[in-house]
Amino acid sequence: MQPTRELFVSYFHRLIALRHVQSTRGTLLAAPTWLAIASVAVGLAAFVTLLSVGGGFIEAFRSSVLGVNPHVVVTKYGMLFPEYRQVEEALLKVEGVESAAPFVLHEMLVTRVGSRARPGGLIKGIDVDTIARTPQLAAIFRTGAAKDLLHPTAGAIDPATGMVTAGGSGEIPLAIGYVMAERLKVVIGDSVTLVSPLRGVAAMGMEEAAAIPASVRGRVVGILDTGFYDYDNRLVLADYRAIQPLFGRGDVVTGVDIRLQDPELAAALVPAIEAVLPTGRFRATDWRMLNKNLFQSLNQQRLWLSLVMGIVLLVAASVILVVLVMIVLRKRTQIGILRSMGASRRDILTIFLLEGALIGSIGIGIGLLLGLLVCALVARIDFGLEYEVYRIKTLPIAAHPIEFGIAALVAMVLTLLATLPAAWRASTVRPVDALRGVE
Repeated sequence: MQPTRELFVSYFHRLIALRHVQSTRGTLLAAPTWLAIASVAVGLAAFVTLLSVGGGFIEAFRSSVLGVNPHVVVTKYGMLFPEYRQVEEALLKVEGVESAAPFVLHEMLVTRVGSRARPGGLIKGIDVDTIARTPQLAAIFRTGAAKDLLHPTAGAIDPATGMVTAGGSGEIPLAIGYVMAERLKVVIGDSVTLVSPLRGVAAMGMEEAAAIPASVRGRVVGILDTGFYDYDNRLVLADYRAIQPLFGRGDVVTGVDIRLQDPELAAALVPAIEAVLPTGRFRATDWRMLNKNLFQSLNQQRLWLSLVMGIVLLVAASVILVVLVMIVLRKRTQIGILRSMGASRRDILTIFLLEGALIGSIGIGIGLLLGLLVCALVARIDFGLEYEVYRIKTLPIAAHPIEFGIAALVAMVLTLLATLPAAWRASTVRPVDALRGVE
């Protein structure tokens, strides 16, 4: 008998709750109920749209970062890194490491005859064979290909002119960002000059005889499109063997770039990578730490905007409180009758909580569908963003089911919190006062 009674009580609660939110003229929901549903739906739709757009921006930047940057960078404490080949061999033995390649970094000015532009460039010497085998890196070439950067012979410095010669052409093959190419007005096959601002070699711990050339001639063989405006405005790629003679340090590099089979495991693999290196001499940094400021800024913006939209959603849910208070005021007599017939305060509290949950559930369902529709429309609308800067024409969208589920859960919790005061007030109505019409 006990299960039968519990089923009856549950059915009783649901029946009364449904009758309260229905219109008195039919089976449709009452106008105030529709207002509460609409407020929750619109608030939740705005919330999930914001989450999707924020997540889309983070994923877009993440994709661009992983497209041009290594997953882990190994550098050495100190200026010289001559043992890079041994380090590469050790790194390739670490499980999860896909490739390891040396690189050389140096700040230089880029000039061209007939152009007044003197953009500062970050020249990066790379291992051409490795970049040509990596699809993500090869894809950053808008024109030309990675193999065109291959340095045929070791570079040498002409002591009379201070110029670096490479092969038989006397010019180093270079790939430059498309923004820099537009500023310099250069195309494939044009020549540029890289000017080193470093003159005082003693300050760098090198001998005076190891002269740093004032300039080096380069030939543009590729135009880059990395997806980052700053990179496209400053980045210059070359074979690392071609630019090693520029600095008079011999066969040394700045560090070793590592690409992993799964970039998400970068932070977890850093200890394993450092374990195969001599203790205290090298440092491994994963891509998240290399771009910490960028992703921290994006995540903070998304967090604060989500908090603001959460407050908006709370305000929307509070409309349910207003609606339920109106129902309590209108249904005081019916509440009194229910209490006089044996309904407990707990029964009344349950009925009004069910009413709030019913309104919230309908609003949440409509809000999720509306949010998906808005996300689909936003992904197709051109908001006039500067493509040269943002590298996108429409807002990126990342609609993850788990985030939609969390948003729906937050909306339901806020709905029940907003429902609780009205439900508590209804449960405190005394049968005698309700039947007498006493407020």
